[in-house]
Amino acid sequence: MVSNSTWSVNQVIFGGDKKFNLDGPDGYRYYWRDLRRSYITFSRRNFGGGPLMTWAGLCSRRKLKLRFPSCRMDSLGNQAVLESSLLPFLTGRKRQTHVLQQDSTILHVSKSTTDWLKRNRLRVMEWPACSSDRNPMENILLDEKTAEVPSKDVIIVAGDLNDHVGATKDGNCCHGGFGYGLRNADGERILDYAESHNLTIVNTVFRKRDSHLISYYSGGTKTQKDFVLVKDRDRGLVTDAKVVPYETVAPQHRPLICTLKIAPPRLKQVERCGAARIKWWRMK
Repeated sequence: MVSNSTWSVNQVIFGGDKKFNLDGPDGYRYYWRDLRRSYITFSRRNFGGGPLMTWAGLCSRRKLKLRFPSCRMDSLGNQAVLESSLLPFLTGRKRQTHVLQQDSTILHVSKSTTDWLKRNRLRVMEWPACSSDRNPMENILLDEKTAEVPSKDVIIVAGDLNDHVGATKDGNCCHGGFGYGLRNADGERILDYAESHNLTIVNTVFRKRDSHLISYYSGGTKTQKDFVLVKDRDRGLVTDAKVVPYETVAPQHRPLICTLKIAPPRLKQVERCGAARIKWWRMK
């Protein structure tokens, strides 16, 4: 750890891969029929859900190009991503002044990957965290993809954002003023993201009891970390948003139900088919 203390945060390149599942996390799935009884395990999987694998990297002054590698990436796949994204950035003296920080998963510390890093003269932090913080990678993808949506389209951002936005507005227009718990630093980031894209956190808009706000339970910890965001102009479409306290769709998470009232698009008048009628009576 002493050697790492000589590095400045401006010299560290944070890189890592992140897998997004389309229908929930991997691992065990539980169902609570009664909170006074033990849960029932009804399925288990290691990989699935139509996953989307992403790789992102960033440093103090630049974001590296976002990559979409194979869904089940191995050491060779990791090396290919580093070669296409990291090496073009590390030109000139940057290989001597910058250091790569990534977690200690097998594909990052395998002999093949270690030999590849040495051949390309890339330096890696000797004692990285067991699991590096993925939030910066998620933030890059979320911010870029939101900015790509045309302004006239409807945006609905929903999921476990792993942040606490707090119970009160404190001057933030995107916060409805009826949240739960205390705000943390990552919660400030979510508020900044919502403000920059003109979004509203709809499950802080409606006054609810605590059991309809808390979406995450772990032992004695109860927090609100699952959110739904829509455009400010579409805020009137949302009629309700609340947590169902006695059901679960993923370990430790309660489902968040959001109700929207969207009018169907108006159909254009269908043009008549057939021969045109001549209105002779108008010639009089």
